[in-house]
Amino acid sequence: MRVTCVYTVAFAGLLAASVSWAQLPSYKMTTRIPYQITTPDKVDTPIGTLEFFDGVPVGKTTEMVYDYVDRARAV
Repeated sequence: MRVTCVYTVAFAGLLAASVSWAQLPSYKMTTRIPYQITTPDKVDTPIGTLEFFDGVPVGKTTEMVYDYVDRARAV
């Protein structure tokens, strides 16, 4: 029983090592996302710094933008 456990641990170690050396597959039809259309994590604007995570507003960013839109419409 103990020998089987040792072999299992050794196999798991070999598998982990081979996976870490393997490269991700590259497909012919893979399209790279252009840098120009990505959203940065922080954008400095006249109303303040807007923060994003993967293009989604974080924290008070949404509130700041809605306040700005309300003031712009009022003017």
